[in-house]
Amino acid sequence: MPSAVWPSGTPLRQSAIPPVEALREATGGETRVAGPLRLVLRGLRFVLSFAVIAAMFGWVGVALTEGGRDVASQITQMAFIAIPLAGLGLTAILPWIVGPVTRLWTGALPIRSAPWHLARHTVLAKRDRLIRSIIPVMFAVGLVFGLMIVGETFVQVAELLGVGRLEGSSATSMLTLIGLPLAVAVAGAVGNLVMMSRQRSAELALDGVIGATPRQQLLVPALEALIITLTASILGLIMSVIGGGMLAYGLSRVLPEATLAIPWGLIGGSVLVCLVVVMAATVLPVLRSLREPAPKVIARLVAA
Repeated sequence: MPSAVWPSGTPLRQSAIPPVEALREATGGETRVAGPLRLVLRGLRFVLSFAVIAAMFGWVGVALTEGGRDVASQITQMAFIAIPLAGLGLTAILPWIVGPVTRLWTGALPIRSAPWHLARHTVLAKRDRLIRSIIPVMFAVGLVFGLMIVGETFVQVAELLGVGRLEGSSATSMLTLIGLPLAVAVAGAVGNLVMMSRQRSAELALDGVIGATPRQQLLVPALEALIITLTASILGLIMSVIGGGMLAYGLSRVLPEATLAIPWGLIGGSVLVCLVVVMAATVLPVLRSLREPAPKVIARLVAA
């Protein structure tokens, strides 16, 4: 009979037990190989997205030589447009960067618990599942980051230009303008996570068979949600950095007294909200299966 509690000294070995690995592969753990046409389309999307961003940087440079302070608002608009364009470009190469990014930051943490390593290895093995979960969250986080940075900076620029504080121009006010798209993005992430709950339930059932306690079984999906959210936040930060970099470049030349405003509190709050939503969508659907016999849960997946 397996032990009721995993020994704390061998989490790496426990997270790669053959039955668990077999279930991962059987439920689509391997990423589908993209055909030549799909690869070409991905390459075109990446090249075109960043070519447009490069052209926008070039336009900012030309505008700085021909205009004065009146181009500050135009630079701000360009910076905001660059954020979703950067996200579009990142989605084209996501199958090749999401694994290394996740592996890099999770491997840097000195955590030795078995649930953490099992969650980490499951997320990395299920790369298709990870990509589908990350894209909506990445866009939600990236747009929020970028909107807050560009919005707060725009308010500062308006005050420096003598326009005064514009009504409804703060980051929180501007956030309402894209509230519906953000809600759709988060709903997409929730839908993907809920649809994958049957696979996750079967994986957790096998964890119980090999000796995981109920508490450890509950920790695994919660840690998966943490990994998904933080990886998406890192990629979303890259989106906002591209837009923020364009804004900082333009303002440093046309309005040197302006600085890039970064509302750290609001940004941290947005990550926390995304984490709560993703964790609820990951953990809540598997609670029922944790109270059922493991063979029944696994058989339900096989019969699907």
